[in-house]
Amino acid sequence: MNKKISNSMSTENDPVFDVITPLCAVCLNSGVGDICKAKGKKFTECKYGQSYKCDDFLPNKNNFFYKIIKDKIQRR
Repeated sequence: MNKKISNSMSTENDPVFDVITPLCAVCLNSGVGDICKAKGKKFTECKYGQSYKCDDFLPNKNNFFYKIIKDKIQRR
């Protein structure tokens, strides 16, 4: 009996996703509606993980995601 592996079952064709954790996810200044309490407006670069630089960043070291991004955090 011959077994064939379907392409749909192989991991070779599975999509690969990069999970990006935003800086705002671990900041104490992150407010309602993703508005920064310190700046008073949204910062899309930090919110979408494009930048890990923020002068007003207050880390919440108890946050689960802090461990993931602590090496990426940069101060100006």
